[in-house]
Amino acid sequence: MNNHIDTYPGPRPDSARDYDLSWIEEHIEEERRTISLLGEFREIVFGAQDGLVSTLAVVATVAGASDDRVTILVAGFAAALAGIFSMAIGEYMGSKSQDIDLSKGPFHIKGDGGF
Repeated sequence: MNNHIDTYPGPRPDSARDYDLSWIEEHIEEERRTISLLGEFREIVFGAQDGLVSTLAVVATVAGASDDRVTILVAGFAAALAGIFSMAIGEYMGSKSQDIDLSKGPFHIKGDGGF
């Protein structure tokens, strides 16, 4: 992993107060971007795991109840599509809920308010 303190131009200061403020601001912004990227990656991994486990559960259940391969395949595709649409709608509603400004009333939307 990259140690950002080693990227400081010039000799390393003895105290944190001796660092250039513009370098500290850039360093903090870079750390925020890295943390945001890691958070998004974590959400993708957890979402994929959730989708795989639920689809596998449906396929295993249908396979245990039926020997027909077409039925098992259709059930797997249906479960996968339902999971995809569910996640998409949940993500959309989650992003829209961040636009609601409750300080101005329960139905006030920030910005243009377009859904």
